[in-house]
Amino acid sequence: MQALRLIGTLTLVVLLSACASNGVGALKNETSESVEAKFVAGVTHKSEILDKLGRPTNTSFTDSGQEVLTYAYTELTPRARNFIPYNIFSNVTDASTKELVMLINTQGVLARLVFNETETEKRWGVVE
Repeated sequence: MQALRLIGTLTLVVLLSACASNGVGALKNETSESVEAKFVAGVTHKSEILDKLGRPTNTSFTDSGQEVLTYAYTELTPRARNFIPYNIFSNVTDASTKELVMLINTQGVLARLVFNETETEKRWGVVE
């Protein structure tokens, strides 16, 4: 009976502590190729971008009045060793980040875009 409780508890912990994400979910399945196919410099209007991606994570302006839209999405996946009971010494979470930066000219048309994907580790604990 205790073995079943332990298995049930471990299953619940794993299910509740799966991946976490932050940012614009529309970027989750995007790649550099798919973004460049959807958004074409000199053709795509800002309203089309907002319709497809929603509100940006950040908005800023250049000195010449052009608008810079930044979209970001991060997915965090904890490693299995983080679930070892009383493991305070070393925890690691894999982070996958996608960032899309779009320059909108003063006419409201896409001038340039840059799409970046990075894979990093986030470490914490007594040993780290």
